[in-house]
Amino acid sequence: MNIYNERNLLNTSEILDLLTWFFDFFGQSKINRFVKKYNKMLEFSKFTYKEYYLKRHHPWANAISKIYKNKYTIPQKDYEILTFLTDIKMLKTINPIIPYSIQNKYKSDLLDFEHASNYLFEIKVAWQFYKSEFGIVWYEEQNKPEYQIRKDKKLFDVECKRISVDAKRSIKRQPFYRFIDFLSPELVKKKLTGRIEFTFKKKVNSNDKYLKDLSKKIIRELCKNRSGTFENEDCIIKHNLNTRQNIIIDLETAYSNYLNSLPPWSLGVLIASYYNGYPIDPLHITVNSIQPDHYLSSVYNTLKTSIKEQLSSEKPSLLACFIPEISDFSVLQEDSAICNMTKKLFLDQDNKNLIGIIYLSDVQYYPSTLLTKTQYPALKLYNNNFEDKELITIIDSI
Repeated sequence: MNIYNERNLLNTSEILDLLTWFFDFFGQSKINRFVKKYNKMLEFSKFTYKEYYLKRHHPWANAISKIYKNKYTIPQKDYEILTFLTDIKMLKTINPIIPYSIQNKYKSDLLDFEHASNYLFEIKVAWQFYKSEFGIVWYEEQNKPEYQIRKDKKLFDVECKRISVDAKRSIKRQPFYRFIDFLSPELVKKKLTGRIEFTFKKKVNSNDKYLKDLSKKIIRELCKNRSGTFENEDCIIKHNLNTRQNIIIDLETAYSNYLNSLPPWSLGVLIASYYNGYPIDPLHITVNSIQPDHYLSSVYNTLKTSIKEQLSSEKPSLLACFIPEISDFSVLQEDSAICNMTKKLFLDQDNKNLIGIIYLSDVQYYPSTLLTKTQYPALKLYNNNFEDKELITIIDSI
């Protein structure tokens, strides 16, 4: 299954039609409040938090805000807006087969700053079956899968599950990016380039005073020695820093390579300085948790509970699992921890009717200076104990 945005070129008439439908479906006043709230958050945010977290936290917020600012004029190469319009085209197309009660739920959920990506994920998964001419029936009852899928005489349920990456991190995304906003200006001012890797030992207080004090303490240590390892009560820091040489870089390629080199579940930023308007010698900052294995055990327990409580053991079911922030699942193929954890679920005889688990991540929005990557990374794992191999073939062909 390939989950991706089919970002086709849209003509002016189509764009106006989609925007009209969007405002009619969600309500003009509700969208106005949504944009006002988002713009206020942008106004009071520093650079890293704004670019790496806030603009990407809601799948549509930044695109809608730009549409307002441009007075509904759509730049042809604004990939963020085109991605949003493609999502609206998908939602509009599939909306007639969605039950009225579920439509009303989406009207609220898709404008929820915290959870919109989860519900958009449900629609994107359904869309893959819809465009391949599968029948879809949404379940309206509580404690049921999202929908039942039909193809010829074959039926199976699909449950969409979001896994919180932040749940087991020592430092969560929001405080991490605020921490970088305290840390990075001083490092840039000192004309430093290179790599810094933090491994936090415990959960980090998200209070700004604490984060500011922590950054000051770390800067003092980094300035004493340009490379090596040191630790304090909060974290272990490995670093290799040099003075900038003003070497111009291809920022898009550098950022893409950096993202793909990040270990799964890690957070990272690439901070480029500028010389005569060109990006130069970036600073790479990465953060890990000291107990990454606890994350996978948490995922295992979440999936096990979801299978038991929401999927029937008597009929075929497929689990689509949304894990944010994974830029490339190729590093998790074959004998990775997540594969072995999934195989353990498949070995449970109570899960013999589980067709498989498809892990997907979100659209990768790079900082505003870069292009937008719209491919959804995916990892498909099928249950060897599931007997209907023809059904697996049908699903795998989508």
